Amino acid sequence: MAITPLDLQMIFSQLDQIGKEVSSQKEGAALRSVMQNDSRQKIQDEKMKSVHQTDDSGSGPVKTKNNKKDSGEEETSGKKSAGGKESEADGESAGTLPAVHDLNLGKYVDISG
Repeated sequence: MAITPLDLQMIFSQLDQIGKEVSSQKEGAALRSVMQNDSRQKIQDEKMKSVHQTDDSGSGPVKTKNNKKDSGEEETSGKKSAGGKESEADGESAGTLPAVHDLNLGKYVDISG
């Protein structure tokens, strides 16, 4: 089956309509993406401007225990006993005197002269 001049005339007459449809589809897709980006941006702006209420994790103030004093005393006493023995051993082997630790050093300042 050969293409007749009448068929070519129909195809050429509809080319401008097809071109308009294709261009409107491309523009429509671009317009949709722009509108989606705008709506996303509006939502993000609203989230940034809004104030969110925090969830209450408890019914009131909770008293916490401070175990630093208890554990700190145990650690320092353990360091003194173990560290003192090690420092004495290190001091004797190196030929230097062990360091003296005075807990009250620097706490009291005599300003009377």
